[in-house]
Amino acid sequence: MDLIASTIEALLLIFFVSFIISFLGTGVSFIIRKIAEYYYFNPFNIKDFSFKKEFFSLFRGCVFFLIILKIVDLLLSYYLF
Repeated sequence: MDLIASTIEALLLIFFVSFIISFLGTGVSFIIRKIAEYYYFNPFNIKDFSFKKEFFSLFRGCVFFLIILKIVDLLLSYYLF
């Protein structure tokens, strides 16, 4: 009975962590899109290919944070099963 309870708890934990990662991914993409609109960035127009320093640092930080969260998610799923 304890094995079933710990399995259900592990599944709920993985689901919760995956939900948070996907929610953060959606929020981060929304924030980056709003920042890109603020700085008038158009990736399909070479003339507009000038980023601001803040955009680069925020984008780099968000991508690094998402990579760390995904690694934590993979480690949790590996060690819990």
